[in-house]
Amino acid sequence: MQRKILVLNSGSSSVKFRLFGWRCGEECQPLVSGVIERIGESDGSVEDHRQALRMIVSQLANEGHLGDGELMGIGHRVVHGGETFSQAVVVDGDVREAIKAAISLAPLHNPANLQGIEACEEVWSGIPQVAVFDTAFHQTLPAEAYRYAIPDIAYRTHGVRRYGFHGSSFAYVTRKASSYLGCPRDTLNLIILHLGNGASACAIREGKSIETSMGMTPMAGLMMGTRCGDLDPGIIFFLV
Repeated sequence: MQRKILVLNSGSSSVKFRLFGWRCGEECQPLVSGVIERIGESDGSVEDHRQALRMIVSQLANEGHLGDGELMGIGHRVVHGGETFSQAVVVDGDVREAIKAAISLAPLHNPANLQGIEACEEVWSGIPQVAVFDTAFHQTLPAEAYRYAIPDIAYRTHGVRRYGFHGSSFAYVTRKASSYLGCPRDTLNLIILHLGNGASACAIREGKSIETSMGMTPMAGLMMGTRCGDLDPGIIFFLV
């Protein structure tokens, strides 16, 4: 029997999903994907992420993509893991609490990510869930890269530091570069660009992130679709 893995990206107002099929000894193959948008918006038709997930479950079942006993795991993209997570983890009570604790760092995304996890628990009780964090790949940044030149109390008390984002993308590109070049990952020195509506750059030394353009928030760094990127803070006061 083909086993299947469901991957979810529960955003602030959307849920993207992709179902993968897998057999022992083979690579996962994408089977079907989709997106539900405008969740919770006044002119939208979906009230919350739980309703969106029920719609996804219904679609997968009605179209014959997901039969009884086929689902072996669920993966979730989670935006912020703070300083707690440096890799993907199986979701349990402690992981949920840590995601909740990082809500102040990603107030638009972490609550939605958590809703996606909780909704899956309601629908597929007992199916393992894995959280993959955008920030995890950058936990290898040295202190001189992630600390800002501001009073120490800002970091020690409030967690003000460079976290970096797009880590899942950078980790994937690093693995692919290792495969294409035929080099062990721990020998790779790279500059990687993640270019889209959101954009960032990452420096890789020996397969690990040592510098990245995004900061405490995804506002810093490169020019993006709706973000100006790095901006002299004096400009704000000048305009005021």
